[in-house]
Amino acid sequence: MNTKNFAIVALLLVAVSCLENSQSCQDLIAEIVKKAKEKDFSAIPLESIMFSGITSNTLGQRHECEMKKGPSKFSFFLVSWKNTTNGMDLFTGLCVPQQC
Repeated sequence: MNTKNFAIVALLLVAVSCLENSQSCQDLIAEIVKKAKEKDFSAIPLESIMFSGITSNTLGQRHECEMKKGPSKFSFFLVSWKNTTNGMDLFTGLCVPQQC
């Protein structure tokens, strides 16, 4: 798994685990983890890949995430953390399914 794909999966999992989980969200997380172990990222919603920040300190595309048309709705979150190695504050934007 390359660094970019790993970062997307890891950040999505952190974001959705911090939120109130419904059964459908837990199923989505389980499917993403299973597929990621197989190096298959097809379980990650395309909107999450397209509209989330790709690396740390990248906001992503909030407007496109929240205004997406179609049956599935998405929410946008700004997630921050501290790099304990160098003490830097980091952030990224995440577009996750609304049920999460």
